[in-house]
Amino acid sequence: MLLITVLGKNERRQIRTIIRHQAEITKALILIPKNEAEELEQPLRSLIGFLNKMSVTFEMLKVSEKLSEGVKEIRDAMLGLGYNGDVLVNLSDGSRMLCLQTILALYSLGINADVEIDEESLGLFNFKLKDVMSEEYINNTP
Repeated sequence: MLLITVLGKNERRQIRTIIRHQAEITKALILIPKNEAEELEQPLRSLIGFLNKMSVTFEMLKVSEKLSEGVKEIRDAMLGLGYNGDVLVNLSDGSRMLCLQTILALYSLGINADVEIDEESLGLFNFKLKDVMSEEYINNTP
């Protein structure tokens, strides 16, 4: 399973996701906003250390804050990975724009990802991306 995660100022929620799905996750794509790269160095180091400890390979992508550019960058990264297995997306942290760009990129590729949002005070929310995609779109996506 490929984990796509949007990193914010705290890596706790990403680590909880990795622990919950540790037997399934084989690769991770860490997304961070280009304009926040410096302030996210500490949580990024911590997350990378944890991924290494769990023997999960990863790639990191610094994403443009411009909507269409960011969607294209994420899309291109997904196509470059050539991954065709299960995808889990963690949108528990990070910028709202980057979360939106991630959803739009996956939607545009027709990827039926499992989406997970760990809201500390409200609990864990899960849904399949296809639940918000039309059947017509899913059936006509190459």
